[in-house]
Amino acid sequence: MIIYLAYNLKSEKAYIGQTIHQLTNRLSGHLCCAKRGSTSPFHRVLIRDGVEGFIWVILEDLSNDPNASIEKLNSMVVNGLQKHHKGFIWRYESDPV
Repeated sequence: MIIYLAYNLKSEKAYIGQTIHQLTNRLSGHLCCAKRGSTSPFHRVLIRDGVEGFIWVILEDLSNDPNASIEKLNSMVVNGLQKHHKGFIWRYESDPV
């Protein structure tokens, strides 16, 4: 499993995710969801700024705990693009971007 960071160059906000696949595969999944009209803050910004609007980084293993990465890098909305982080249950209720 990898934990990755997508840092938006325009807003200087971050999204942290995890995947058991390669980052390029996960990125394709994000793009697919975004193009299908996802209302998640991350997907909306991904559509707005494109893949090239982000720096994509595979983070080092932080105890395989993505919640620690989210807290350490302060990527929760309003400081970042993360809406929820406990257990990676994503439910987007508003547009903080």
